[in-house]
Amino acid sequence: MEKEKKEKLVQIAQIGTVVVYVFLILHSTVGEYVKLMKKNIRKEAKRKDKLKKQKYAKKKRELKRRKKRQ
Repeated sequence: MEKEKKEKLVQIAQIGTVVVYVFLILHSTVGEYVKLMKKNIRKEAKRKDKLKKQKYAKKKRELKRRKKRQ
């Protein structure tokens, strides 16, 4: 009887350990994914902002050229 209780206790401890490890792995994986997504979102925003500035500068140059021609 004591032996069976010990075996069950050991099995429960092993299952608990496995569950904890799986949870930790999933948590770290999701954390890395979220971190990368935030980084990519920031990069994309910077890229779009840069393109906007370039377009604005190009339009400004064209307007200056048109004014000089008139």
